[in-house]
Amino acid sequence: MNYEYFRIGCVRTYIPLVLLFGMLLTLIPAPPPVRATPPTPQGLHITRQDDGQLLLESPGRFALTFDEQGIAAWHDLRRDPQRARNLVQAGKPLLEHRSAEGALLQGNLSLEDANPVRARLRWDGTVATSGQPFTTRYNVWVGGQIAVETASDEPIHTTLQRDPNATTGAALQALPGTDSRQRYKLFLDAWTGEDSGSLAVQHEDGASVAAALTPALQASGPAALELHLPPEAGLRQPAFSIASWPGSELTVQRGRRVLLPGHDYLAHWDESTGELTVQYLHLLPASATAAEHAFTLTNTPPPPVLALGIVGRTLDEDGLLLVDANMPDNSGALSLLDTFRIPYIQSSPRLTVEAALNDGAGVEYVLSTGATARSFSPPHRADFTLPTPGNYRLDAYILNTDGSRRSSTPDDSIPVLSYGLVLLALGDSITAGAEGDAVRQGDPNYPVDRASRSPHSSADGRNFYQYDNRNLYGTANAAFLRSYQPRLNDLLTTCSQLPVFILNDGYGGLRTARQEPLAPPGTGTNFNNAYTKRAAYNDHIAKLGVGHVLLQLGTNDANDAVVWSSINPDPSITDPNRWAGDLKLLLDALQTANPGLSMWLARIPWQSDSAANAAQTARYNAVIPGIVEAENIAENPVYLGPAFYELFQTDPTLLAADGFHPNQNGYERMADLWAETLCARAPSLLPPVVYPVYLPVVTR
Repeated sequence: MNYEYFRIGCVRTYIPLVLLFGMLLTLIPAPPPVRATPPTPQGLHITRQDDGQLLLESPGRFALTFDEQGIAAWHDLRRDPQRARNLVQAGKPLLEHRSAEGALLQGNLSLEDANPVRARLRWDGTVATSGQPFTTRYNVWVGGQIAVETASDEPIHTTLQRDPNATTGAALQALPGTDSRQRYKLFLDAWTGEDSGSLAVQHEDGASVAAALTPALQASGPAALELHLPPEAGLRQPAFSIASWPGSELTVQRGRRVLLPGHDYLAHWDESTGELTVQYLHLLPASATAAEHAFTLTNTPPPPVLALGIVGRTLDEDGLLLVDANMPDNSGALSLLDTFRIPYIQSSPRLTVEAALNDGAGVEYVLSTGATARSFSPPHRADFTLPTPGNYRLDAYILNTDGSRRSSTPDDSIPVLSYGLVLLALGDSITAGAEGDAVRQGDPNYPVDRASRSPHSSADGRNFYQYDNRNLYGTANAAFLRSYQPRLNDLLTTCSQLPVFILNDGYGGLRTARQEPLAPPGTGTNFNNAYTKRAAYNDHIAKLGVGHVLLQLGTNDANDAVVWSSINPDPSITDPNRWAGDLKLLLDALQTANPGLSMWLARIPWQSDSAANAAQTARYNAVIPGIVEAENIAENPVYLGPAFYELFQTDPTLLAADGFHPNQNGYERMADLWAETLCARAPSLLPPVVYPVYLPVVTR
């Protein structure tokens, strides 16, 4: 691979020559002559500002401003390309480093080194209260991960200060360290970290190489190197640092798929040191297939590659939609096990596709309807309107300068591209599927990342056993649960004649808006209430284009009210109107952020374990119809959901042994009742105009 270079600020940056399209295309008879335009340069861009701050940008992903305290500003360039909103809490750095006495660390900021894939920043100073010296280093990767290390003779406490009202998530993950050296990973645009803080890579000769406690894996190898990451670990855009690489030429494969430089990954080779740095640019879900976590690097030029994607969505290399359903957790056990793959679906007829390629003059798109489009200028985008809900296929071909196809077979395809119905199931462990069928650690199907790994799935392969967002990773309860969504998917597909996907956002132990009845709404140290998680729900709704939320909450609120009323005689604790106010807070938070979103409020299930709990549940259920009537407006409809109280009271055999979770038969009956409710409105489930969806430029 040949390289040209240019300078931005003080950073020397290399860009593959084939991505610049710097030469004039030859004249073609039809269409008229076309001149290819260079794409936006990929990689990190560093600018030293007049006030001494450093601006670090990853085009289409993020922009970070660094000052003497750390990250003073963070802009999400996917959602907010105009940089209208700083996602850092006002008056604080994104990562706040303080001494044991609470003194905020401030130091001299310097840029140690940088390339298009990674930048190293450093702060040196003294702790104000003790005079002890400290050093803080940030290792920033182009994909949005930051390895953080603080070194001092006294403990340094690091906390995340993300704007609590921002939809974009950030996750801080602590790694093993010592009193004098603490290590963290910060993940931008994420609600949890990854499943492994320490990995290992495997040489082709079988020698094991230990991984550093950073997002980079250190390895030294010949001109052909195989890197085997643990398949059971879910990873956020893994990165590699490889010593003594023999030259600038590079081809990267994941499994059998040749990856596209500048699109699937970014790489930089340092001629002076021989170090090769590589950042894979997609999520890597946990898998039972080792080949899916195997990267092969060779020092040969890559063959012609075309990567097809959809603007606003993240696809894997096989054209499947990557769903990142993680939530802010309450236990400190961060997991990516709730990242999985499904056949592509969207809730809008509007489709914007794009392609990246490392060779060729242009791209031709062919939709299975017969509609076609051509592009001769990066980013090679094309707009289609899907005529009716249903399933489609999209093929793409590399074009020569004369407009002919380079190959008679598609260079890339999205085999299933559906326009249909997308729903989100929001609730507690009863929504998650606790006490029903499960796949647990040690099961041959564990982990479940797609329909083929699931003991049971919907007919379309979109709904299957899904990981409980409560993040009990590493415990006996770390399970993939069946719940009611697979059956409901099939029932809705039948009655509506629409492709369907239902995201299971069930979370064990979830309350509505309080951690316990005496706490103000939205508070609680472990954030185990839906109102506090509203930003993550809004993120999921926007990313997937969700049109309907199936909400079933209140079991834990009712049970807590009974317990607390026995301790405190305050009658307001059991007042159903207070819970009704909490539920309205949640509805308003979701519908204000997502105009046109339909909410369906289910009645809380009856439970047999406690007469007092059942009675309090009945009080809460009595106010739900009034909430529906008060909140239902044309712009933001709210509908009455199924009567689950009567379902389980009439047939207690549908409950598990604990007396309040359904067994799997109970979950199947819940699916039936949801289907009866939703199918009664089947003609209007898919509105003619879908509210604007989240459109980051993140494609396969």
